[in-house]
Amino acid sequence: MTRLRIIPSVPPAVQHNTGLHRAEKEFQPHASEVFQLTMVSPPITGASLPGLTGIFGWSSLRFTGQEFSGPPIQSFKLVWPGRFKTLEELSSALRGYGHIPEGIWIYPYLMARGGIRAEKLTSIADPSWLSPESFCFIPIINTKGELDFYFSKLGFGINRAWLVRVD
Repeated sequence: MTRLRIIPSVPPAVQHNTGLHRAEKEFQPHASEVFQLTMVSPPITGASLPGLTGIFGWSSLRFTGQEFSGPPIQSFKLVWPGRFKTLEELSSALRGYGHIPEGIWIYPYLMARGGIRAEKLTSIADPSWLSPESFCFIPIINTKGELDFYFSKLGFGINRAWLVRVD
């Protein structure tokens, strides 16, 4: 079982070592607040991302992206760039805020959030999961605080925060 450690750069009262347990305190960074996530080795893989099984048959999704190979500690921020009809338009807009991270970073962020319900969805614009019909899906954290996947051809509304990596 993979162990993850999340160390957000927010006040010490909310820093914690979660392992695979949900956070005990609420962690919800503000818009454009830079925070750090740490992925402890061995990292999770796109094919073993927790949440790939479920009532919607996510276990049928095939991971086609690059596996994590970067530094184990990376800086991120949440941005709300607006509404977009296509993933290409969205990706172009997100590059103005930072880099689009590998989709597996959704899991360390989920663990940092601790399953806290939110008004907005949180997503990573990495379409590395394909259905058997070759439709692209991106990882999201739904408003219930659960890992989920979203069909990338449906467009992207304003009620969604995007995780971007910053240098």
